[in-house]
Amino acid sequence: MNSSWRRWLGCDPRTACPQRFAPLLVCLLIPAIAGCSRQPSSLHVPPPPFDPPRIGAQAVATYDTDQDSQLSVQELAACDGIARHLKDYDLDGDNRVSAAEIAGRVNRWIAANTGLVQFSFSVTWNGSPLQGAHVELIPENFFESLLLPGSGTTDASGSVTVSIAGDQLPETHRNFPVMKPGIYKVRITHPQLQIPPRYNTRTTLGCEVSSETGNPTSRIRFELQGLENKT
Repeated sequence: MNSSWRRWLGCDPRTACPQRFAPLLVCLLIPAIAGCSRQPSSLHVPPPPFDPPRIGAQAVATYDTDQDSQLSVQELAACDGIARHLKDYDLDGDNRVSAAEIAGRVNRWIAANTGLVQFSFSVTWNGSPLQGAHVELIPENFFESLLLPGSGTTDASGSVTVSIAGDQLPETHRNFPVMKPGIYKVRITHPQLQIPPRYNTRTTLGCEVSSETGNPTSRIRFELQGLENKT
């Protein structure tokens, strides 16, 4: 132990510190270490007041064009936020998603006590990382007012950490880039490239935001394709 620490604790610098000071050292050092670390991927605040059965029913009602009370792979083409994570929703493996399966997924967010999560993904343009793209996450309508939109700008590697605007977050979380868990549409534009409407104004992109999908090992990548002409 550093001699200055020994003196502060009242120890003789030439001898070992009494064991009774060990708990004090733990109390002092752990907060200091935590304060120097990066923000956690999931900030443990209460999740939004989700009503899983209602969300599941409204999601199916929104996209169930053939009125069979389930969402087929074809119907999910309009809801990439579920389609992109199909294996996490289609638990019985029938290539359809029911209201109960969507409700079950929402219940996982509740059980994880996931109120705000750090969420990153990457964007490529014709196979190369896209820098300077403006990314927006728009909540699916079936969440009503429970979620908030988020945005961000991709870096040189094409990566972006999307966040709710700081003034819409609790004061204690305004320095962290975080999103609420949920299903979102994704819109991507660029100040110099003509990104096709299917990626923005008529977007077909979407994703689930959660502590699972925000994990770096399962990072999402949006692979955009288009003409190289610039605006």
